[in-house]
Amino acid sequence: MELYLDLISPPCRAVFLFAKALGIPFEFKYVDLNAGQQYSSEFGKLNIVVKIPVMKDGGFTLSERYSRASSKCLSFFVPQVQYTRSRRTSKRELQ
Repeated sequence: MELYLDLISPPCRAVFLFAKALGIPFEFKYVDLNAGQQYSSEFGKLNIVVKIPVMKDGGFTLSERYSRASSKCLSFFVPQVQYTRSRRTSKRELQ
């Protein structure tokens, strides 16, 4: 999986940290926002809206502006984790 990011962007940082924290293997592709690299014709082929972050996995490309949606889509690639009752604490148990 390739992630096209510039860590100056808060949504990009969120996606980057999410992937790192969960150990998702990815190739970091730097897109220099200050130099306007997102407006290049090469990047335009990935995302016609010229926004980052962009995730590319094989033939699937996800271009999304908001990190929340990107994080949800990244979670598609993470195995589901089953939490036991002992790992969760309800509000009632805290009182």
